[in-house]
Amino acid sequence: MDDFQIDAAGWSFLDDPAGYIKPKSGGLQIEPLKRQFNTVKEILARLADGRGVLLADDVGLGKTTVGALVAWVVACQNKRVRIYAPNEVLRRRWAEELERHVPMLKSLGAHNDRIKQGDVGRLNPGRIQVTTHHALVKSHGEGQQRTTCDLMIIDEAHRAKGDGSAFNEALSKLGDCAKRKLILTATPFSIRLAELEQLLRFAGATQLDAVGRYASEMKRLYTLGEGHDVAAERRARLESNQ
Repeated sequence: MDDFQIDAAGWSFLDDPAGYIKPKSGGLQIEPLKRQFNTVKEILARLADGRGVLLADDVGLGKTTVGALVAWVVACQNKRVRIYAPNEVLRRRWAEELERHVPMLKSLGAHNDRIKQGDVGRLNPGRIQVTTHHALVKSHGEGQQRTTCDLMIIDEAHRAKGDGSAFNEALSKLGDCAKRKLILTATPFSIRLAELEQLLRFAGATQLDAVGRYASEMKRLYTLGEGHDVAAERRARLESNQ
């Protein structure tokens, strides 16, 4: 097994979201933070036990906050983190989100100097690279040295449309350079089944039969013809399975 163990003391702060809220907490609010902290704890546990995690949430639920907290916990364990945002605007947003948590995580070793922005390049332990999808594509073919890391975070990974896209090709070729992967994407209802399966495979999933069965059932329900009561059909099937 590769070395991806995280000292529990490095994320014990996640058990006390109320204590995390301070005057310098950058507008963080306790209720969404409780849910985000629980999500971060679950992600860290799964990363320790497996190869990767796919987080599919609606817009506005704080995927960037969750990803930033995961990145800080991993980086403060002297590991290398690379974050790929879809464009320069969101790259800056990621950098700002990482910086927002520095005051609360200084005791763990968080510092603005740990954040590296710009083109993909050699990354020292304990650093967080924040760059773009385009930079990942650009680094494709330039050697594994440019993408090697302990944790790779891909924001809006559903933008890897189709097997022929340059971004998807780069992900496929360079994904093995990361010990663990955190994939942030739209909800499964917002992307095609083939795209969802592709992202799950990239995260390390091998058993996808249940995804296929679910997709087949949804397709059957919504192709039964005009005037068919989909909601009633769904309720009837749920009742029959109880």
